[in-house]
Amino acid sequence: MINYKIKRIDPLSNLVSAVFSKEGKIDWHGRISLPEGFTDSQLVDALDKLSEDAARYWISLEESSEVVISSLEGVLKDKVFEDVPQATDEFIRDYDPVYQKVVRKIIDTDTVKTYSWEILDLTEEELANNVRRKRAELLRYTDLWAYSDRSMPEEIKEYRQALRDIPEQEGFPRDIIWPIKPLED
Repeated sequence: MINYKIKRIDPLSNLVSAVFSKEGKIDWHGRISLPEGFTDSQLVDALDKLSEDAARYWISLEESSEVVISSLEGVLKDKVFEDVPQATDEFIRDYDPVYQKVVRKIIDTDTVKTYSWEILDLTEEELANNVRRKRAELLRYTDLWAYSDRSMPEEIKEYRQALRDIPEQEGFPRDIIWPIKPLED
């Protein structure tokens, strides 16, 4: 017989964690997702599926002579997770998404692994891609003038050409002089 003990059911993710034991075997820990609003029957089915994984694990241990477990205990570093910066945070106030990105930063000391955030400048390639995306978006806003049943005003033609010429500007991609879109009638 395989025995199990439910250790936790996470109400947010519907993950069930359980420990499976069998006489003469080391305990096996597993977890599995349950459907939203699960029933007792679905819980038992999920545990039965996990017990199959436990049995496969125990069989693999018996078949492998190379597995040597010197200790079943140990110590791991504490983990600290900082919240994602919000627009109201002082950290993010000077952030400019055109020129910068917010990335996950891991600080690993002897006792703690901290997951935080930092603002980094974009590489030239990333910045050039951002500028090209913005340029493409601005061009799309004027695409309606390119339909065959409309005549495109000269100001819109010049504006569209100025957008297309942005990669040729001397300061590209850091110092861009964006053309001003003319008023539409």
